[in-house]
Amino acid sequence: MGYCLSGVYKGKIKQPWKIVFGVDVDVLYKGYCVNFKKSKLKSIFMNFEIPLIDSGKLNILFEADKPTFILGANGTGKSSLIYSIFRKFPEVNIISAHRANWLDQESISLGGSSKEQYESWIRGSLMNDNARWSEHHYLDKPKINLINLIDSEHERARKITDLVDKDLFDEVKILKSEPSIVNKINELFRSCNLGIEINVASNSQINAIKNDHVYSVSKMSDGERNALLIASNVLLTKLDSLVIIDEPERHLHHSITIPFINNLIKLRPDLKFIISTHDIGFAQSFDDSQFILLNSCNYIDQYSIVWDAQLLSSENLSNLEHISRNILGSRKKIIFIEGENNSLDLPIYSLIFPKVSIIPKVSCKEVMQNVRGIKSAEFLHWLNVYGIIDRDGREDSECEKLKDENIFCLKQYSIESIYYHPFLQKKVYFKKVELEGEDGIHNPESYIDELLEIFTQHKVRLCNRLIEKTVRNQFESQIPTQQIISTQNNYDISINLQEIRINEENLFNRSIGDKDITQLLSRYPIRETPLLDFVRKKLGFQTKSKYENTVIQILKRDDEALEFVREYFRDLIEKIDV
Repeated sequence: MGYCLSGVYKGKIKQPWKIVFGVDVDVLYKGYCVNFKKSKLKSIFMNFEIPLIDSGKLNILFEADKPTFILGANGTGKSSLIYSIFRKFPEVNIISAHRANWLDQESISLGGSSKEQYESWIRGSLMNDNARWSEHHYLDKPKINLINLIDSEHERARKITDLVDKDLFDEVKILKSEPSIVNKINELFRSCNLGIEINVASNSQINAIKNDHVYSVSKMSDGERNALLIASNVLLTKLDSLVIIDEPERHLHHSITIPFINNLIKLRPDLKFIISTHDIGFAQSFDDSQFILLNSCNYIDQYSIVWDAQLLSSENLSNLEHISRNILGSRKKIIFIEGENNSLDLPIYSLIFPKVSIIPKVSCKEVMQNVRGIKSAEFLHWLNVYGIIDRDGREDSECEKLKDENIFCLKQYSIESIYYHPFLQKKVYFKKVELEGEDGIHNPESYIDELLEIFTQHKVRLCNRLIEKTVRNQFESQIPTQQIISTQNNYDISINLQEIRINEENLFNRSIGDKDITQLLSRYPIRETPLLDFVRKKLGFQTKSKYENTVIQILKRDDEALEFVREYFRDLIEKIDV
């Protein structure tokens, strides 16, 4: 059986590959390993050996589906390791921590030299041994980045034009089905609630658009421009390359760092990512990852270095004390929340608790386990950990007990109840009218009766969901203890379903009769009804996500709105003194 390798790196391979036959076929070349199964590319990873102080070597595999985080205190050799990795592999894109992000003029140009010349000069300078502390052409890097972005838009437009000229309309549809780099960047910005969009103007300049205000890329805020430069740099990286991002938290606002990097990685599943960071909470927020922990380093001479290093998996929490002491050096505040990196929870909690590391967990059980586990570990005593979980029909008494463990229940059923609270609906309405006028946009007070009708139509299911939660909570609270199990032969659990049902239905009917929309929105799982779609249509939004992004933008700019939301978390805010 033969295997053709010419398509993997487009014929650039000039030296023999070592081929190892087994169940699959492993092809090794200068640290690369390409695994083939049934003549199809299965995975590509890169191998790197870190020389250790004890004369051994630490073998690291950089894989496309597993980001690698380099962790360590100042002086442990993080930058030296990054540049050692950079020099090892031919296809590496490095985004350094000490980069320039400003533009010295609105027009993006490189003078008389070509972009290719500058790219060659920059790569050559990065290969020097002094690259980690001395950068050349630092003002040209952001320009080259943006020129590449403009070129990608022009190339796409030329391809579409060429296909149209040849009447190849099916191919045009295929090409247009893949979003452009600019569209991917804008979608990334939306997913992080960054509040801006970019476009490439007819004069080949990049503009930013914010609240219908158009301005040049040179006038973007530092945070906006950094997000643009990092995103375009990664998205334009060659296929199957290694990307090194050095301390992204230095250049991105704390509230967007986790969702921004997480969603950016998802946009390039072919790339291998190495991320150097001081933020343990940021590193731990990635579910499937590995950590290179650097404890110290020794310089053998001006050019050679060895490390005291270890490799940890994301599941390995036993070394958390060691990691935290090395990186943090002081007490750290962490809130575990119920949700995922791309859920509604993360952006709103990042605004409410701007100086706290927010770590999403899939379920309330995981939130509880993490808070209880860290609090019970004496060696983690310097970590201040808290949890926020959905209320999910829990009784006040249960919420009070959980609060004693630093686990706080939402006052609402779930986070959607906050996003769609009548107060925030009104804030969105006034902002929408201010920007677009009243045409097609309805005041929330005008559709209260229609909201009540939606609740009434779904009464049985909504009540049953609360009844189900109440029954489950009562059952779990009556589970026999070990003492009861060891001393009694029979144990009965009795739950009065009729009483629970009558109480819930009476509460629902009373809320409908009082037109208490706030109570209904807060108590019941509104995402299981058409209500969210109904509200966004009434307020003139094409999708729920656009409405929800608008809520986040309002919270960023409107102190009254943010304080309104923060009030729901007053107990937790006072406890952690945010």
